This record gives sequence, structure tokens and C-alpha cells, in this order.
Amino acid sequence: LVALGKMALDQRLLPFTASIEAALDKVRGALTTSAQRELLRLVDQLQIVGVPALPIPNPVRAAVETAWFEDRPLCIHYRKVAYDPPQRRTVRIRNLVFDRSVTLLNCVDLDSGEDRQFRLERITQADVLEAELG
Repeated sequence: LVALGKMALDQRLLPFTASIEAALDKVRGALTTSAQRELLRLVDQLQIVGVPALPIPNPVRAAVETAWFEDRPLCIHYRKVAYDPPQRRTVRIRNLVFDRSVTLLNCVDLDSGEDRQFRLERITQADVLEAELG
């Protein structure tokens, strides 16, 4: 479990690193001191190779995590293409898709009512809104 958690953090498989780290700390804390040392030794011997997800700014990651877990609307600034200026959207996250190196957010655009998909690494800013919206 700890090795899989470490892999998830290293590969950025899930964008919610703080939650994963807290859960891993609880698992490690349940072990005796000698078992913790043995665990560190074994995990250091593992080599997990893969394609890490693209980096996400911590404030964006935290806002997306909060909005998803609390089912709250989210104001995002999103670049369709790297050289375009960001567009502002107000969305509610329906679900998340983890596809190798890309994390996708399937959302409802609260202004148009349409389903939209956003690549997490293209969100430049995100702010959690009050739950009453949408």
C-alpha cells in the first residue's frame, strides 16, 4: 500500500497529493518503529517506471480537490491552447479521468449548462465558490 501510494505521488497519478500523503502517514504510523525501518528499506528497493502526469500548480490542485470532494462549484481560468489567453469558466466537476500523463475533468459549465471536458494542466487558476451556485 505504501509503495503504491509512493508511486501515485511520484507519477502524479492522482492530483490530490496532500490527501494521499496524509493517508500514507496514517498507515506508516500504525507500524512499529522496526517495521517502519523495514518498510523504508523495501520501498527504496522498488523501481516503478511510467509516464508521470504533467505538473499542476499547488493552488489549482487544492481548489480542484476541495471542489470535487465537497461538490462545490469552481471558477477556473483555462487555456484551450498554450498560446491562447485563459478563459474564465464556472463549472461543477462531474468526474475525473486519469489517462497516463493527463488528468481530465468532466464538468458541467454552470453558465451554459453544457458538459465540458478540461485538461487539468491547462487550468491556470482555480477558486472554489459557495455551494449555492449551480
